[in-house]
Amino acid sequence: MRITTSQMFDRLNGQMGSLSVGADRIQTQISTGKKLVNPSDDAVAYLRLTDLKRTGADHEAAATNAKLANMVLAQTDTTLSSVESELQRAQELAIAASNGTMNADNRASTAEALESILDQLFVLANTRDARDQPVFGGATGDVAYVRDAGGVITAAGTGEPAAIPLSDGATVRASVPGAAVFGAGDDPSVNDMFATISGLVAELRSGQPASQASMDGIAASLSNVGATRASVGARMLRVDMEMTRLDDLGLAREEMRSGIEDTDIASAITELQKTLTILQATQASFGKLTSTNLFDYLR
Repeated sequence: MRITTSQMFDRLNGQMGSLSVGADRIQTQISTGKKLVNPSDDAVAYLRLTDLKRTGADHEAAATNAKLANMVLAQTDTTLSSVESELQRAQELAIAASNGTMNADNRASTAEALESILDQLFVLANTRDARDQPVFGGATGDVAYVRDAGGVITAAGTGEPAAIPLSDGATVRASVPGAAVFGAGDDPSVNDMFATISGLVAELRSGQPASQASMDGIAASLSNVGATRASVGARMLRVDMEMTRLDDLGLAREEMRSGIEDTDIASAITELQKTLTILQATQASFGKLTSTNLFDYLR
């Protein structure tokens, strides 16, 4: 097959153009640190990268929710710990007041201490979380508990508090229905903590010792709080495991993304040097071909 001078000219010219484009592409990859910029660079890889970024956005949202859930659960546990401490104080006072030999002044002093505990428990029952929502609220209501003019404390919210979504359709309840802890709601199986302590105060102010029913009621409330703290602790562990899982997925996803998108600088520099060397050789060949043709023409 005979190759004409014009064919050689066109081929060398095309090679130089292709090599120049390649060199520019590699230089861009080195300067930007990205080997994949446009879909046309590698359509399959670009689609995979898009999928990784979409998954990453979903996981970032789940991680944000998990951190929020962890924060609310930690606050819930801290508040329950304070409730537990107040109940333990009330239990100690009730045991001391169950002695029939306690005089009237001591009973009055104990009643005042119990009223102070009752006030503190009411404050704790209306604790608000990082979202400015009641820790012990329900699905409705701006506050968890209200107190009427007669001092009777009742639950204000109803229903289960909203769950926080995690990933893959999973959810977690970060707050606790107040009725499960304090009672004073529609569930008769949960001891009414406020009514129990109020009743104990009334007993002492009437000159009676603390009744067994009052002490049993405080013990039941302590048991409720302990069970609720165990449930909250289990949920915190679950959220911690989910956060660890999302972190591991994030590391694996970043490694995959980097392999698809990021430039291997050392390899790119080697490829660039190789491309420039070939380009220079091609340009030299092109120059010789051009000068030879011109010389022959002049002759």
